[in-house]
Amino acid sequence: METAVIKTSQLVEAQILGTPAIGNEFKFSDNQEISNNNILLYALQAYSATQLSKSPISQNTVVAAAGVPSIAVTFVDDTNTEVVQNIPMYDIIRSNNGGFYTLVKPLKVNLTKCYIKLVNTTSVNANEVVFFIFIYTKICCQQSC
Repeated sequence: METAVIKTSQLVEAQILGTPAIGNEFKFSDNQEISNNNILLYALQAYSATQLSKSPISQNTVVAAAGVPSIAVTFVDDTNTEVVQNIPMYDIIRSNNGGFYTLVKPLKVNLTKCYIKLVNTTSVNANEVVFFIFIYTKICCQQSC
């Protein structure tokens, strides 16, 4: 069975601000641990309210399972290139894809440039969050990691 070995992980979220409308984009919240282009993302998993009802970060409600098909996710690298574009959130939820993490070629991710996009507004509400766990390795500089 193909699965990722978790070296380091971090919870991240993007909040739906204001009235949801098709085409709205919402960036991931800043996270000091991983927002300095200092990680290589190699796997991730998304959650709906079926797996996690409230965000442990913000305490906001996580988007319902019925809202998941309304969301696409884009990941941006450290050169501000959209390297993974409009992947359906549905595909990133492990229970929807045979229990596998979504694996990516190790990516130096620019967290605050990554975003979710609403492709529909069905079962998506203001102030809800789209919630992920990023699985990564730290990029070592001259300082210890």
